[in-house]
This record gives sequence, C-alpha cells and structure tokens, in this order.
Amino acid sequence: MTIDEARANDRHLVARCVGDALDREAWEAFVARYRPHVVRAAAITLSRLGHADPSLAEDVAADVFSGLLTNRQGTLGKFAWRSSLVTWLAVVTRRQAGKTLRRARPTTRLPSDEDLCPSGPAPAPAVEAERAEAVRVMRAHLEALAPRDQLALRLFYEGQSYAEVAELVGIPPAHVSSLLARAKAKLATALARGPFGA
Repeated sequence: MTIDEARANDRHLVARCVGDALDREAWEAFVARYRPHVVRAAAITLSRLGHADPSLAEDVAADVFSGLLTNRQGTLGKFAWRSSLVTWLAVVTRRQAGKTLRRARPTTRLPSDEDLCPSGPAPAPAVEAERAEAVRVMRAHLEALAPRDQLALRLFYEGQSYAEVAELVGIPPAHVSSLLARAKAKLATALARGPFGA
C-alpha cells in the first residue's frame, strides 16, 4: 500500500468515526490500528519525564482515546491532515501524558449540578436545559456501569490515590490502573452513543 492509499484509508476511517452517529465498527478498527502507536508514544514521553511505569502509559492511552471518542467533533473531527495521523496522535498523547503527570494526585471529579449549572446570571432556558440533560446523561451512564467500575471512577474523580482506590474497591494496587482504564473506556463508549436508553 502506498502512502497516498494509506492516508486515503485513514481519512475514510476517521470520517466514519466522526459522523453524526458513531460507527462502532470503524471506531474499533481505529483503536486497534492506532492503540500501539499511542501506547508507545505515551511510554516514550513518560520515560523521558522519569516515569517508566507501563500501567501509566496504558492510562494515558485510555484517556487519549476516551477524549477522542467523547469529543469526536471537537478533537478528532478537527484534525486538519497537515501531518500524518500517527504524528498528530503522538502530539495529542504527549500533551495527555503531561496532564497525567501534573495530576499526581487527582483533583478532578465527575461534574456535579453546580459544575454544569454554575451560579450567577441565569442562563438562557435552552442552555440550562442542555446542562441539565448533560448531568442526567452522565449520571445515567455512570449508574449503568458495573458497581465496581462505578465505585472506582467515583473515587478516582473525587481525588483518591490509586492506593486508596485499591483499598476501597478491594483489589490489588497494581490492578487499579487497568480497572480505571476499562471503566473510562466503557463510560466513554456509552456517552458516545448519546442519551441513556436512546
């Protein structure tokens, strides 16, 4: 296959992933094709920054794909093809690796009503309805996950360390990374499908 043919295949695959409705087969093909590149870029970046933990590279990769999936139009959909897809994904991965390291102890959490509907001047009714729906959809999809996945995600986004998550969920600390990666991927996939039960 020539470079031009490979790029044409990539364009076609990305177009299927960022359409109005997620093409699950295309997304799975995209992840299968580019996951090794993303994991390798994450591992190299983390190693250069003094963190050679393979499980952390897996976390970074999970976050990269989760971000591309939940924000198809805002991230993957805006890729301008000025470089190869592998090069662009490497840049996205390096940025995510930096964010992951800066978050040595997670301080983020799942959005609450207050986060999505802040106080201050009342938003337009349409904006308020959209925010309320976003909260409902997030909660519904989170609650549809297996209890252990729910608990792990809630603890992680509430700022618990991996050791604390392991203790509270009842798993070995070495398994927290993969559990969170799988739970994030499940939640991202569910969110990409749209409103719960749709």
